[in-house]
Amino acid sequence: MISTKKIEAEDLLTQLIHGLKVVHKYFPHNLIDRDDGKITEKISFLDEYYITRAEVKILTEHINEITSFFSENSVLVEFSSGDYTRTRILLDHIPDLIAFIPVDLSEVRLMESAVNLKQEYPNIKINPVIGSLTEKFEMPETENQFEQKIIYLPSSKISSLTASELKNFVKNIAKTCGENGILLIGADLKKNKEIIESAYNDNKGLTEELNKNILNYLNEEFGQIFDAEKFGHFVFYNEKMSRAEMYLISKTNQLLHIFGNKIFLEKNEKILTQWFYKYNLSDIEDITYPYFEMNCVWTDPDNLYSLHLLKVKEI
Repeated sequence: MISTKKIEAEDLLTQLIHGLKVVHKYFPHNLIDRDDGKITEKISFLDEYYITRAEVKILTEHINEITSFFSENSVLVEFSSGDYTRTRILLDHIPDLIAFIPVDLSEVRLMESAVNLKQEYPNIKINPVIGSLTEKFEMPETENQFEQKIIYLPSSKISSLTASELKNFVKNIAKTCGENGILLIGADLKKNKEIIESAYNDNKGLTEELNKNILNYLNEEFGQIFDAEKFGHFVFYNEKMSRAEMYLISKTNQLLHIFGNKIFLEKNEKILTQWFYKYNLSDIEDITYPYFEMNCVWTDPDNLYSLHLLKVKEI
């Protein structure tokens, strides 16, 4: 029997080699999510990183209006927000919540958070699931019957999805929500270029550390391929594509050896590692329209971030 992990590793290696052989080099998508969460959590509280503050402010100021759309005896599913600061606002205010299902790709982060949440909320069933936005989500069984599923996507989680991935996600999540289901989704809005670039290029160098951590992950998977000291961190807001793009830049000419493949990197050559799309308020309605209807939208006072509440329209 071939293990799933082996198949995933082989697929990752194929994608890695292909991405480094093309002219505009790139790493496989969403490797940044392989972080155990510790760096990501630190970033979320940086001065430059406005997303967490903006979303907490929206939730805090509008929590009664938000929860007025929820039924009693509901289940909350969240695709991880890291430290669950935002989640706790919902857990504290959703009436008669039966269960909370956190979904995260990082098993370490997921299990640590589940233990803490079980202690804080003994009356709510905490049922963690390892997964990501790009994987088909299977709803775990709950002990008690519930009237409504609430899917929460904090931190503009959708921003790292391609158009096709986002289309598939919306379709699948509508099926998961089911009849009377709700989607609560955060979106990072289009804004001043300097504000966006600063959010991914902080003075403490934490985002750079997160970016270079991709190299550490690949080295753990496939042997010592990369020397992180030979790469720099670069962020650029691509206004044409409405997305922040994160790169690793080769500081010197270097030759990589990857399982019989020799790949030459010139000094200052860039490797695209991650992107984060930005949206207009109308974009979210357009993206979700085939399956959801918009009920309410909230923004922070500076219009940096928005929170959208939608109900299932078509299953």
